[in-house]
Amino acid sequence: MAGLELDGRQIKSNRIQRDGWAEIYPHLVGRKWPPASGTSKDGQEMAWRLALPLLLFYSPILLCSSQVQDNDPSKLFKSASEMMSLRKYDGALGLLNAILELDPNHSEAYRQRATVLRHRCRHKEAESDYNKFLELKPGTASVEKELAQLLQAQNALESAYTQSDAGEFSKVLEYVNKIVLVFSPGCLKAKLLKAKALLALKDYSNVISETGFILKEDEDNLDALLLRGRAYYYLADHDVANRHYQKGLRLDPEHSELKKAYFGLKKLLKKTKSVSFI
Repeated sequence: MAGLELDGRQIKSNRIQRDGWAEIYPHLVGRKWPPASGTSKDGQEMAWRLALPLLLFYSPILLCSSQVQDNDPSKLFKSASEMMSLRKYDGALGLLNAILELDPNHSEAYRQRATVLRHRCRHKEAESDYNKFLELKPGTASVEKELAQLLQAQNALESAYTQSDAGEFSKVLEYVNKIVLVFSPGCLKAKLLKAKALLALKDYSNVISETGFILKEDEDNLDALLLRGRAYYYLADHDVANRHYQKGLRLDPEHSELKKAYFGLKKLLKKTKSVSFI
């Protein structure tokens, strides 16, 4: 990846890696690159406003891409470890994949990748990587323990779904809080299941809190928007509920549950308004 093209100037990946966004960002904010030919000042300002969020969002990917060009597995592994310590799991995963393409017998890369996959609740893939590590380094007690924890989290998540189907929502919370999110703290499926259980238990404030954490990581998560909207609905904060439903429907106009919730609220508000005039 050569770099990004902005107003005729190229930001190279190696500069991003070397200098970081701390140096680049002020230049972007100040718009010190020459204006594109024929572009008005207002037009340029709008372009920067659109470009900045994208640049900041993709910065870990740009870093990863530049680092992957280095064919030294030890350097890539060091970079992957640094990304993991910063909780940049997507970037770490890309580097670990690159390491294993270069060196299919890199045991520590399998272990690190298994850790990332377990964190994200991708249990089957993580199990495969742990087993590969143990093929290369059999009898490693610490990894055998991590594998056991992974299997425990996987079984607990399956049990949580079973309890949810049976309407045993307090048990869902026990499985999710005490096991799944302990060993797989980034498990989105478990977090959404927890929010659904809290909603069923009428713990609306905690639904808002839990879905807020999800939306902080993924502001366009439709399930979280729906659950959060429903919590506000039951708390009679209809304006906020409506905003959540509308945002979800802008993202997916055919989402059946969001449509049902939105039109149900609209009908209620219309009915309430009619009664108030009587």
